[in-house]
Amino acid sequence: QGKAMGIPLLDLSGALQPGAPRSPAVMAVAAQLRQACTGPGFFYVRHHGVPQDIIARQFALAQQFFDLPLASKEAI
Repeated sequence: QGKAMGIPLLDLSGALQPGAPRSPAVMAVAAQLRQACTGPGFFYVRHHGVPQDIIARQFALAQQFFDLPLASKEAI
């Protein structure tokens, strides 16, 4: 676990390996996730396996939403 700009950073590389669902790596990530959710309430994740183009598209869609007028956002 690390931090990026004060935001917790969870590394899933060890937790995504085949093995027991309660492996030490999975339990460590679970503890970090709990701490992030009960603390700041949000976090970054790395080594998650999601392709960068999908991530970029989601950020672009989020930006489009936040650029909408308030009335349009409230209507959704």
